[in-house]
Amino acid sequence: MVENTSNIKKHTCPTCGGQLIVNEVRKMYECPFCGVTFDYEYFREDDVLERASRAIRLGEFQSAKEAYEFMLAKEPSNFEALRGMILVYAGARSTAEFADPKKLKTKNTPAVDEKIQYAIEHCLPEHQSYFSKMKELFDAADVYEEGLNTNKDLRSDQKLAYSDIQRIEDKKGELFFHVNDPQDPAADMIKIHPRSIAGMLIGLYVFYAIFVLLIFGAMKNPYTKATSEKTRSTKATTRVSYTMPDYFNNYMVEKELKEMYEKRGMDPSEASKKAAADAKNAQKNMQKYVAIDYPSFSNKMAEESESKRLEKEEKWNKDHANMDRNRMLFLLIPAGVLVLACIYLFHREYRIKKFETETMKPYRDKASEITDEILKNEESTNRMKTNLTHLYQEMKKLDPVPEKVSMPVTIKEKKQSRKRWE
Repeated sequence: MVENTSNIKKHTCPTCGGQLIVNEVRKMYECPFCGVTFDYEYFREDDVLERASRAIRLGEFQSAKEAYEFMLAKEPSNFEALRGMILVYAGARSTAEFADPKKLKTKNTPAVDEKIQYAIEHCLPEHQSYFSKMKELFDAADVYEEGLNTNKDLRSDQKLAYSDIQRIEDKKGELFFHVNDPQDPAADMIKIHPRSIAGMLIGLYVFYAIFVLLIFGAMKNPYTKATSEKTRSTKATTRVSYTMPDYFNNYMVEKELKEMYEKRGMDPSEASKKAAADAKNAQKNMQKYVAIDYPSFSNKMAEESESKRLEKEEKWNKDHANMDRNRMLFLLIPAGVLVLACIYLFHREYRIKKFETETMKPYRDKASEITDEILKNEESTNRMKTNLTHLYQEMKKLDPVPEKVSMPVTIKEKKQSRKRWE
């Protein structure tokens, strides 16, 4: 029995060791070297398919291949043998593995396509629909694999595009100003846009200019004619109730004279009388002076006051002759520095915008296009995956001889199978 099993594997003549050929007309095996013929039953072909199926499930594809070849040599249209050869070349232990699109695409090789086509051409008419559906399944797997490869290439291109964008972003980031975070010095440096710094400088200058204008605005000449007349009118209004006669009638003046006379040793009563008399005489003399000379005195005092005012006004103007120039310097020098700083800052901002609008835009557009293609391709691939599942289910419905996938394989059977086919 072992010898016959070995002959099944090798298709050799037990007499001379030559390769046997099948005579379809006589339904026998013939040896072209010694002419010996063998009946099909000699090789116990009734259990060849069972042993081949077990070898497939054990992953012993070479043994299964030789068994299926033997069976096809005897019966070229045998459904199980044709399907088994497809499984052998696909490296699959069962057609159930064709249900997973990821596994199916790895099993789709030209040799598998060739065996499927061979099965379509040599199978019985009632089995052609099954193998045709299998061919349709593997053709769809080809398209599915192409979609996955395309998506893989697109993702690689997308990664390169984003790498270019990041490189340009790094160059653009060099145009920003970097400062340490005062709250966390160990953290990454904070990027500040040049436009923000320019706005801050302009704001500081506005506050500075207002401060300078307020300071210089408060420094007015206090000796101008308008200012003096305003001051004089205020003093005149205040003197209305304090005329010279009223002053000498004041009790305090009489008291002061009395105290002065008492200090000289005069009797208090006499001192009081003399103080009252002197105050009265002084009042009379003042009234006489005012009545006669007050207008001229007033004009003289006004002329002297105006002369002093002019002198003071001239002196103040002389001391502050450069005030307007200093004010302009205080405003224009910082303004010039601000203009230069803003020109520099806005130039950097222009370079940043140029990076964004000119340099980076093509890469962003390219990355966006690739992303759109990836989304479309993924959608198409998902449809293909669904179609593969649908095709597999249709193929299973057309299966005329379901596989014995649930048949248990013991360790003893595995060892026996190896002995038979080695």
